[in-house]
Amino acid sequence: MDNNNILITKKDKIKFAYHLYNENVKYDKACNILKISRRTYANWISSFKRIGFVNTIKYIGKWKNGGTPKNKISPSILMLVSELRKIDR
Repeated sequence: MDNNNILITKKDKIKFAYHLYNENVKYDKACNILKISRRTYANWISSFKRIGFVNTIKYIGKWKNGGTPKNKISPSILMLVSELRKIDR
């Protein structure tokens, strides 16, 4: 039986990553198990060390790799710029 259709939420992945971190599993092996990049796993580990497991789960999506980037241009700004360009022409 193939279990490729099972969807795992990000919260579940972080819980399992914390378990792997406590078991001292190497980065490469943990990344293969979780199907994530080394950088993502490293960010999660640093978050575990800094703010702990509970706060890591609580602040999902508010990190630089989980939320919207600070340098991303919002749709309202894009619309404003396009309107200014129309006026300027």
